[in-house]
Amino acid sequence: MIRAFTNCCEWWPYRGVSNKEFNIVLASLKIKDKFEYAAPESTTLGQLLKRKKDTFIALVYGHYTVVSKGIVLDKYADYYDSSKQKVYCYWRLR
Repeated sequence: MIRAFTNCCEWWPYRGVSNKEFNIVLASLKIKDKFEYAAPESTTLGQLLKRKKDTFIALVYGHYTVVSKGIVLDKYADYYDSSKQKVYCYWRLR
């Protein structure tokens, strides 16, 4: 299941999992209460990286990524210009 979900996420926004569908996944896995959803108008990845005590699943252009304790935890970490990379929405782990 994790591999299938990861594969779908890599294809966003052209196909794959949308933020609405991701919320449905959290609800169906019964873990939605462990996350706080936010869809701000102008958040950047750099702003999430500054919040070093928090862990996020962030929807950036192209896919979802995990930010934990100020570090991007995926294979695209060197690609991001964190000061400018737009975050479309994110889920903060409570």
